[in-house]
Amino acid sequence: MNWLLTLLLGSNAFQPNEQYVDMIELHHKMVGDTCVYTQVIAWDRRKQDGKYEVRAWGMVDYRLVDKGLPEERGPLVYWRANGQHGPITLRSRLYRISFLNFDPESENRKKLPAHLRVALASEKFVPLPEEAE
Repeated sequence: MNWLLTLLLGSNAFQPNEQYVDMIELHHKMVGDTCVYTQVIAWDRRKQDGKYEVRAWGMVDYRLVDKGLPEERGPLVYWRANGQHGPITLRSRLYRISFLNFDPESENRKKLPAHLRVALASEKFVPLPEEAE
């Protein structure tokens, strides 16, 4: 029994899964002066042409205690998302709040279907660019 506890405590089973994304956006979809929904979008910038593409998105539910909103902590913004292998925390230095009459995530999907998007892989830690040195 002790070997199981040692294995669990010695592994990364209790470490949070975190990945860096280039930008986190809190988007409010507007129809006239009314916000019809709010979503969080995680963006990465493509190295080939510098354009942003969606990595992940999720709806904000204001009825819940944990609404799914990004959290600003110092110079970084954190957002808990659902990855391929379970929950994952995304972090970014860039944070944008938008109020638009269109959905940027849906527009991006027209250019890059979901099956071609870079997926969130929650099994590994991806360092911030300056941490990779």
